[in-house]
Amino acid sequence: MAKFLIIDDSPDDRELIARTLKKTVSFRNAEVREAEHVEHGRRELEGGEIDCLLLDFSMPGESGLDFLVDIQLRFPELPVVMITGEGNERTAVDALKSGALDYIVKADISPDSLEQAIGKAIEKKHQEVEIIRHAHYDELTGLPNRRALFNRLQYLEGRAPRGVPPYAIVFMDLDGLKQVNDAMGHEIGDRLIKEVAEQLRVCVREGDLVARIGGDEFVAILENLTGDGIKDSDIATARFRESIDRHLFDFDGKVVNAGMSVGYAIYPTSSKSRSDLLAIADKAMYADKQARKELAKKAN
Repeated sequence: MAKFLIIDDSPDDRELIARTLKKTVSFRNAEVREAEHVEHGRRELEGGEIDCLLLDFSMPGESGLDFLVDIQLRFPELPVVMITGEGNERTAVDALKSGALDYIVKADISPDSLEQAIGKAIEKKHQEVEIIRHAHYDELTGLPNRRALFNRLQYLEGRAPRGVPPYAIVFMDLDGLKQVNDAMGHEIGDRLIKEVAEQLRVCVREGDLVARIGGDEFVAILENLTGDGIKDSDIATARFRESIDRHLFDFDGKVVNAGMSVGYAIYPTSSKSRSDLLAIADKAMYADKQARKELAKKAN
């Protein structure tokens, strides 16, 4: 069953759109959620799967047009139809340039026009998603890549003036990949990277991000941390490390011992600068790697 979210500050207009949606052929049984302002709508989007957003152009506070910019960064696979009371060409151009996939004037809403706009938006978004996947996801692991990581950081940086809960940037480096490639071949090395990616994927909460940014390098962004973020970050980094250190990697009888060096930085505790946070997390990860090497030497 399709799920729609209507964001509009007018209760009457929300009711009109919802009622019209129920009269369409394709979406008469759809689940329809409503939000009276952008922040409420953002919480709805963060809380569950939405198949299409019907967004009012002009609202008090953060407008629908402003919200479109955030949507492109935070919910890049979400089809958006802009709905407005203004029927001028300038409004349509602004909406489409900002990321809406179709545009409909409230006075012109009918079951047919709404169904056509939604269908067009969903089809366009499916086509866009395929292009986005190639550009923003790592081919080997399916994880977000460096570009996707920096898009998320850009989104968080853009929200900072309005207030952002603490978040952590976690750098992770897979220990021993070169030795595996040299001793067992790159095919086993690639299988190791893929399985490590799966282990890391299950360690993050829904809404957090873990990306592969290089051969043996991974980065996670952990959002909405409590307090100063240190306790949450310590727990998360221990979970990342243990998920690799304690996992048995067995590839057709070839057992690989792998480990993970981890370091993090927290916004705003460590710094408010994105470049500083990245540098601090990277430095902490290398310090962890050196400490692990020293422990291994002593153990041997």
